[in-house]
Amino acid sequence: MTASPVRVLRRIRSFLGSAVRELGVHLEAIRIDRLRPTVLILPSQGPEDGAANLRGYLVATRLRTRGWNAFTCPKHLRLGQRSRVIRHLKPDVLLMQTARHPLNRPDLYPSIPVVFDLDDADYLDERVGPAVDHALQGSRAVIAGSRSVADYCRRHNDDVTVVWTGSPVSDEPFKPQRDRRPIVAWAASCPVGSPHEAAFLAEVISALSKRGQDFEFWIYADDGTDAYKRLVRRFEEAGARVRAHKFLSYADYLASLNETAVGLAPLVDVAGFSGGKSFGKVLAYLDRGVPVVTHPVVDHPHFFRNGATGFMAETPGDWADHIARLLGDAGERQRVAEAAHLDFERRLTVDESAARVDAVLRRITGTPDRRSDTPTVGESA
Repeated sequence: MTASPVRVLRRIRSFLGSAVRELGVHLEAIRIDRLRPTVLILPSQGPEDGAANLRGYLVATRLRTRGWNAFTCPKHLRLGQRSRVIRHLKPDVLLMQTARHPLNRPDLYPSIPVVFDLDDADYLDERVGPAVDHALQGSRAVIAGSRSVADYCRRHNDDVTVVWTGSPVSDEPFKPQRDRRPIVAWAASCPVGSPHEAAFLAEVISALSKRGQDFEFWIYADDGTDAYKRLVRRFEEAGARVRAHKFLSYADYLASLNETAVGLAPLVDVAGFSGGKSFGKVLAYLDRGVPVVTHPVVDHPHFFRNGATGFMAETPGDWADHIARLLGDAGERQRVAEAAHLDFERRLTVDESAARVDAVLRRITGTPDRRSDTPTVGESA
């Protein structure tokens, strides 16, 4: 059957687009310094994806300041194009960010050591789980985004290091809490896809409403579906005035959190995909000075100091107590936000995560680094 003109045009556009992107990598490589070690990062998505951006593209920029020739491979490049790029760059190591991309398979690049980076519980997804196991087994070392993910990775690879996802620190200071309205946010990127967390928060909202607390509840990523509308109604029936935000750019998303008094980060399904989470949207809360209420699970107890930089609790009633107290005391919100922001700057920035990735890559390649700010390879706790 002859392909339709539309399909032919799409194929031509795809071919030209990938060719231009490959050319961009080759042009970048003109400036390569052969006295430096070289790493090629293989993200599973483009820079618009949160994990690919934070653990791939932004880490590459920081590695360059730490003495690396660091390049990122556009997701659009086919295997032949990747092989040409590798021949040109001659990388000492590949940093492979998840196995969600069909070409993120270590055995496709047998002559180069691979460090595999996994920041989510992809091994629970039957569509990609076998590829994750294969990548773990075929990599020289593994970087895991949390202790829970690391525990799984160690079933298939003995060399596993925990590196928490880091985030850039905004240049602008966050808005003082005294100037914020009583807004409580759940900044999930897909709230409909987190039914256990949604059910828990409905109980929290109900308990908070029964206390007579005045507040507005913000949720995000409104896709206009019936499922999302049902979710909004569920929170409204629990007693909340709900504002559902459409999909926002990251800058607009951060600006919205500048208005927020309390940020919620529930993790209930720890036996499932939630068990693979670490900080996610918590990073944005910390950056914008939003006190966090969360569960004492995954790596949260290794970062938050309960009552000082955030609040960790188990039951909906305890959550409602913490939220009500915070909403009623702007001074306490400010104190907690400032203390958490200091720990964020010290432990959860891209600079910190890149320093730890740097240490792993140098160990695998045998490349020394005499910089005084390079941490000991190990967990980011």
